[in-house]
Amino acid sequence: MSGRWRRLGHSGGGSTTLRFYAAWASEAHQRAAGDLAVRLPARPEAPDPVERAKTAPEAPFERVAARIRSRILAGELPDGSVAPSIKEIAATYEVAVGTAHRAAELLREWGMLSAGGRGKRPLVLRPDPQSPTTEQPE
Repeated sequence: MSGRWRRLGHSGGGSTTLRFYAAWASEAHQRAAGDLAVRLPARPEAPDPVERAKTAPEAPFERVAARIRSRILAGELPDGSVAPSIKEIAATYEVAVGTAHRAAELLREWGMLSAGGRGKRPLVLRPDPQSPTTEQPE
């Protein structure tokens, strides 16, 4: 072992050296991170995933729900008409039944399908065109 390590009292060069310098580096990194954190801009708010799915669908169920939403806004599925069944959605958009269920649930969250009920199919609900949150079909 070289002379400089012996002068520091770390003649072994193993775990003592590692503990000493690793602790110093960790403390220096924490101080630097704290100094930088106050200079960073505020983190932007994450968009609401339910609202984001209307214009930028990512998951398969979001894409299916967005396509059905476009059909409702275009008048292809009139207000008050019986909504397509889960099996019809799955067959039309070539997705699994679970994906069709999630798409229908998202449409309910958007207020475009009624809740339905035991033995009752949900109805299509077209949003009020005067509503500020209603967007035109794409």
